[in-house]
Amino acid sequence: MTLSAESDDFNPFLPSQIGKGQMFDATQTPLVGTDDQGQVIGRLADSWEIAPDGLTVTVVVKPDLTWSDGEPLTSADVAFSFTRYLDGRISPVASRLGAVQGQAEYVDGAADTIAGIATPDESTIVFTLAAPNGAWVNQVASLDKFMPILPEHVLGDVDPAALPDDDFFATLPVGSGPFVLEEWQPGQYAHLVANENWRGEGPGFEELFMRVLDSDAAMAQLRTGETQFVSPLTAPDKGAVEDLGDGYAVASVPGVAPQVMQFNLADPALADARVRQAIAYAVDREGICTTVLAGECSVAKDNIRQLGPEWALSQNGDLIQYDFDPDKARELLAEAGWDPSTTLVLLHRPGQRDFDSAVNIIQANLADVGITVEIQNTDTANLLTMAETATGYQMFTIGGGIFTTDPNDLATYNRCSAAYPAGGNIARYCVDGLDALWDQGLAQTDEAERTATYHQIYQTLNADPDGLMLYTPNQLAGHDSHLTGVRIHGNPSSVYWNIGEWTWTS
Repeated sequence: MTLSAESDDFNPFLPSQIGKGQMFDATQTPLVGTDDQGQVIGRLADSWEIAPDGLTVTVVVKPDLTWSDGEPLTSADVAFSFTRYLDGRISPVASRLGAVQGQAEYVDGAADTIAGIATPDESTIVFTLAAPNGAWVNQVASLDKFMPILPEHVLGDVDPAALPDDDFFATLPVGSGPFVLEEWQPGQYAHLVANENWRGEGPGFEELFMRVLDSDAAMAQLRTGETQFVSPLTAPDKGAVEDLGDGYAVASVPGVAPQVMQFNLADPALADARVRQAIAYAVDREGICTTVLAGECSVAKDNIRQLGPEWALSQNGDLIQYDFDPDKARELLAEAGWDPSTTLVLLHRPGQRDFDSAVNIIQANLADVGITVEIQNTDTANLLTMAETATGYQMFTIGGGIFTTDPNDLATYNRCSAAYPAGGNIARYCVDGLDALWDQGLAQTDEAERTATYHQIYQTLNADPDGLMLYTPNQLAGHDSHLTGVRIHGNPSSVYWNIGEWTWTS
């Protein structure tokens, strides 16, 4: 098996990495998560119920759960874990979860526990929220890679402040996933063995070796049988796997993270929405998808980042469809009084082949309609430094995020109150009344009401773009056809989400 990237640690209280998330899928289990169709599913949770007022979430965990060391896994472990994950002093996800009653008092040191977390019995945990939040379970599910449930009987006596440095996360001696970490050789491999106490019939293999390999090495080892599963698989390599014959298979699933060219709305050059609409019409996104990614991607014609769930996507045909139309782009630029001597600076972090090719096509497409673009290569640190003042550039490329779980996932990118560096709104997008709509949708629990609210938001984002949603790459994997049960996830961190169901058939 391959890991998409080397992991520096296996600690959820330190910044997340793709390789870490993949290891957690094999060795740990969150409360809820998402499946390969983007649906919220119970992982350790058997069921959950949100009260009509949106203030109480009651979760029942699956029966007869045990840790890999044979100790019972109960609601007390869930309460212990969430208390730590809601602690903003140590947890990187605390600000991304809707607040729980008593959370602030606990973080301030005025209370020893979070009052809004209760365990009436060993199977049930009740969360009382600080404000109505119909998306709370979905928010937890979208953060599943950051929030594995932790064993209280092992870590309960550890000072919370010391968790980011605790040795437990170097070896993962106890877990709730289908496998247990036996040995980790950084930069080489992770050796995992079957968890004999895992629920159900147990995992399909006695042991696994997971390695970080570059594309060429991974393909070579797949051919020789040294490796049986390779992910991520590039679009060009897809054909190479198919050419290997009947003994090999390619798994493909729609991705969850679009590649985006974000606008800097603090710059007056992009203040007119007609200029941003023109850019959307001018870029041949379908062409990029076809030529650069061999069709293994999708394009959001309405230019909305949200990819699911289904109830949030029905737009009744009321949104602009930004097809490739250079003439329309020129028309809008003329209406906006565009000055063709203007140069737009596009910040780009090179190194990803599809994205590198895409920016060159974008540059040529925009030149064709009279917009000059200067591409400046940069790195993440410099991009974020420049974003603090929002000067010196008009656009930047960015990717990542999960946009299939809940429409509220978009809020951090578009709230006036979330302008960077206080929040994730690096585009400095701000429309009067939009924050109130985000608040309204979050507080609603009725699906029809939430749908109507988010459609209002989508109409704003559609007509007044904050960026250009270029394409969403499919997630691809190649594997030996003897490997069955493979259902890869659109999120590369979750490619092993159901590895406990994989088996080898001779």
